[in-house]
Amino acid sequence: MDFQYEHTRSDIMETGIRDLVLANDVSVRLRNCIANNDGLPFETVGAYIRAGNQRILNMLSIPNLGRKTALELDALVKTYVEFGKVLREK
Repeated sequence: MDFQYEHTRSDIMETGIRDLVLANDVSVRLRNCIANNDGLPFETVGAYIRAGNQRILNMLSIPNLGRKTALELDALVKTYVEFGKVLREK
C-alpha cells in the first residue's frame, strides 16, 4: 500500500497494522515486535480501533512489546486515523 497520499476512510480502516508500522519511522522495538510476530491481536487499523480500551492490553500479549511500545503504536494509529495519512514517513 502506498502511504504517500491521503486515503479514504475505508482505506484507512483496512490498512494492515504491520504495513502501517513498517512504512513509518518508529522505534526499533516496535518495528521488530510487529515484523517478527505472525499472530498479531489485530490485523487491521479498523480492528485495532474497534477494540476500544482493550486494544493496548491485547497488544501487550506480543513478546517484548511493553507499555511504552504499545503506547507508541497507539499514537501512530490514532494519528493515521485522524489525518488520513502517515505524518512520520521514512
